[in-house]
Amino acid sequence: MPGVNREQQRHGRDRRRAARSRSRSGHDLPQARERRAARSQDASVPAAERVVGSSDYARAIGSGREQWRGVRHQRSDPPALAGRDADRKEVFQSALAQAEELWDAAAVAGPASRPLPLFYCVSQAGRAVCAAWTTADEWRPRYHGLKRRESRATAPEDRVLDYAAAVTSQALAIYAMVAEATGSSSFEGFATVADLWTSLPGWPTPNDLFGENRPRCLTLEPVRLQGDPRPLVEQLVRPTHVALRSAAKLDVDELPAVYPTMTGIQQDGTRTNVFGGHDPLYTFIGDDGRPVPLYEIGERAPGSRVLSGDLIVRPHVGDMAIGPPSDFLTLWALLFCLSELARYYPDTWVQALNPDCSHAAVTLEHGLDLALERTPSLINGALHGPIAQLIREEVRRLEAEAGGAVEDAPTTEGPTAEP
Repeated sequence: MPGVNREQQRHGRDRRRAARSRSRSGHDLPQARERRAARSQDASVPAAERVVGSSDYARAIGSGREQWRGVRHQRSDPPALAGRDADRKEVFQSALAQAEELWDAAAVAGPASRPLPLFYCVSQAGRAVCAAWTTADEWRPRYHGLKRRESRATAPEDRVLDYAAAVTSQALAIYAMVAEATGSSSFEGFATVADLWTSLPGWPTPNDLFGENRPRCLTLEPVRLQGDPRPLVEQLVRPTHVALRSAAKLDVDELPAVYPTMTGIQQDGTRTNVFGGHDPLYTFIGDDGRPVPLYEIGERAPGSRVLSGDLIVRPHVGDMAIGPPSDFLTLWALLFCLSELARYYPDTWVQALNPDCSHAAVTLEHGLDLALERTPSLINGALHGPIAQLIREEVRRLEAEAGGAVEDAPTTEGPTAEP
């Protein structure tokens, strides 16, 4: 079409498909159509929201499109082993092409069926990860690598949140293969939908649905300690102390059992807050007696500043205090559960999504929008394989060598200053 670029045409197709999908799925009831029509004429409603009916959906589509550009950029020059072997390269390129098409299908599907294409989008992306980063001769996965546990709860929303997945021990199971290829932890035992959901940063976790005592992601605020003798640059680049923003009801001594990366936490000092009180500060001491770098404790919060931004610490999932799996693999296990519910228990899943009778409906729809938005970004990160882990290991090695050099250096005494 003259004057319309390919991206605009694609967005137009997305909107038309979404409208047809809502109509077919029964989510486009007459009352809903009337509300959307009224909103489309309301100038006070943002333009993006008038077009698609949801600002979350509009943001998910826009952000996802940007991330897919980064994924497509890698297809012509695949990383690692996929760039050196013709069979691996073909699988890498084909699997990512399928993954993007499945994401497109998820983008225009209603919440009743979105988990199905979105799960297989992630699964096909996992095949591309294995093609690039699995070093074994057998690099083609043959099994999902996850098994389900059904819930005995009676209410549909409770059955959804109590549905669970566990990692199998099969050879050539894709979940474990991707965990190894990306340097991620896995999990032991069964992890419920609620556990996986609350372990993802930014997912909505209202107390009336998940309970007050269920562990959520913690936010750590890096702080500079007064009297720190290190050079200013090192204080900024490698802070050693944090304040906990949201751990009022948790015993600090018990934190490592819930948040495995917080092993070695110790209180060390306080700071004055805006109300004149004193907030405790914490550091993390490793086996060598030195403070552990904060990048090994938590991950950078989305949208935070590079040097002084907050960190997110995620609770473990499953039966043991290990991990947790990467965001990519945690979302993978969550989508496995939701897709199983949508496929094998459609009545339970659709009832849980009905806002007229389910108090979980709005939260579930919000989470599905977030999953749609973040899946391309997480795929993009997973395609880099274990590079982040290798960088951390190299930094540890260099720091250990530097520390040993300082300890072994001869000492010289200068003149003593008079008081």
